[in-house]
Amino acid sequence: MENDEQCNYDLGYVDGYNCSDNEQRCRHCGTCRVGYKRHGGLTKCKQCPDQSTNRALLGVGAVVMCFGSALMVYLTIKEAGDDETTSETIKKILLNFLQLTSLAASLPLQWPDIVETCLTTMATLSSAGSTLLIPDCELTNIPTADAFYMKQIFFALLVPIIIIVTLFVWTVIRCCCAKNIFKMNKKDVKNNTILTIVLMLFLSYPMLTRLCLSALKCPAIGGK
Repeated sequence: MENDEQCNYDLGYVDGYNCSDNEQRCRHCGTCRVGYKRHGGLTKCKQCPDQSTNRALLGVGAVVMCFGSALMVYLTIKEAGDDETTSETIKKILLNFLQLTSLAASLPLQWPDIVETCLTTMATLSSAGSTLLIPDCELTNIPTADAFYMKQIFFALLVPIIIIVTLFVWTVIRCCCAKNIFKMNKKDVKNNTILTIVLMLFLSYPMLTRLCLSALKCPAIGGK
């Protein structure tokens, strides 16, 4: 068919003729439409669910991450008093395997859908819910670059945020129920606080490394 050359609007990209309507700079045929997010190494646009569903998914992701983190902390504390056990070793090996394997999703390859889903699931299980809690669909109304740098600032501050939240949670536990319910003294609370911080940073490290280094990723366009 003889059609005029235009941006692929059906795949989620802004039509080049409509760039000026936003009164913002946009990459010709490379900017996602409102309601679409970057996907697959920041080169594709993927349609977002409706706003209420997306916010519900973010809420579920937050609950899952908190529950999973609490469970990991509990299991680690339970085994901390013993010598290195087989289950503890297997858990560390499994987490590292999932973290390293999920990095393959960032390679510039045309993964089949089933492989991409598998890699995304691995990243979700091993990296503190990073896949569930990326709010890209809530940021489609602002330029992609602005959304990217907003996320970079947040991830740059994530380490002190983890430390502050952990200190706050264990302070509340110590003041409310450490002695009566958990039978922990001040030294136990201090040790568990340090253990929790180290564990959370261990789980977050691959995600932070990948997302921070993504600022240096410059895809070639037209050989330049």
